[in-house]
Amino acid sequence: LELFSSVELFKVANIMFHFSWNGFNDEPNLRSTFYNLNWMKDIPENTLVSAISIPGTYESFSLHGGPLVRSQVWKLKDQLNVGIRYFDMHVGIWHKHKQLNIDIRDKHFMFDQNIRLDQVIEIMLDFLENSADTVLLKVRIHWLFRSYVRKLIEQLIEKHEDKIWTMSSVPKMQEARGKIIIVKSETFNVGIENRDSVLCEKKKFTFGEEKIIRLKSDICNHTIIVTACVAGLTDFPKKLAKNVNKQLLKFLVEQKYELNHNCLGVFSMNYPSPDLIKNIIQLKICQCDMNYSRIDYQTES
Repeated sequence: LELFSSVELFKVANIMFHFSWNGFNDEPNLRSTFYNLNWMKDIPENTLVSAISIPGTYESFSLHGGPLVRSQVWKLKDQLNVGIRYFDMHVGIWHKHKQLNIDIRDKHFMFDQNIRLDQVIEIMLDFLENSADTVLLKVRIHWLFRSYVRKLIEQLIEKHEDKIWTMSSVPKMQEARGKIIIVKSETFNVGIENRDSVLCEKKKFTFGEEKIIRLKSDICNHTIIVTACVAGLTDFPKKLAKNVNKQLLKFLVEQKYELNHNCLGVFSMNYPSPDLIKNIIQLKICQCDMNYSRIDYQTES
């Protein structure tokens, strides 16, 4: 029998170890041993943020409500401490037209999540005060008074304008460290350009090589790519997360040794586990050739 090389044995052991985990966590108490603070500090200054694989959360603040609503288990500070650097929120004003505080609710049922946008900004900026990292924030506006809410958001951004990136171009790390980067949404047309990936279809991940190459094309053309495999109106976020997080972790462990597979962008997740987050953080920077040609997503059959 042909003997395995030490490298092959290491790969097998690494995969078997990680498969004992499932990428899912609904335990609210986060141990400090799982913290990933300043994990961006060694990324070269001229690296575009789009070239970094970033762990994120979808409906980042939906901690309250029934099983159709709850999408996360950790509060904002814990998410930041464990290494989450992309956040997605749904905001608006529901009670009084002239109220000055912007509430955060869930996407489908509009349960109040007991936290305001200004509080989120303050917590993030406090975290970034002595950090070499950056945080991406996508804001979606709901309900009535949308133009009024946009005005309030713009005023909040102006208050911290030296610490919040609002340009459409993707910054390099030397420009982004210590700052919140606003990610443009369909209801708040401020911030960096982004698009959804095609890695998740029909509520499951499919990691075809052609899809991976096309991800690299967009990433190398300075676009933030976001992959979210999330629940619909009648789905239970926790149940779906148990399945898709396991699929994602399996792929990440297997792909560590594939060069193209470092070009994955942002993963926006429900109930991610510390080991899933760590595996995303450990991906290398996407290496782009200077003359890398763009591949059009529209050509996909």
